[in-house]
Amino acid sequence: MLNHFLPLDLRSDAFPPDRVASTAFHHVGITLWRSGGAFELALPRSFAASLWELLVDSARQYGLVTGEAAYALADGDEK
Repeated sequence: MLNHFLPLDLRSDAFPPDRVASTAFHHVGITLWRSGGAFELALPRSFAASLWELLVDSARQYGLVTGEAAYALADGDEK
């Protein structure tokens, strides 16, 4: 699913656990690291909601279910 957005080879032999890379996700600079069987992303907070929506939509395309939850906007309103 992440390969849909990232210009990196994320297969286990090319990007093993404990590997870190700086890259772009939908024109946003991020840091990606693989910890065990999971990927973790560090990105600017101001882009978190929009990139999360892209990931959720992509997950649905591949038949995956996310732990999607409403997020709070800066003023406290929920989306």
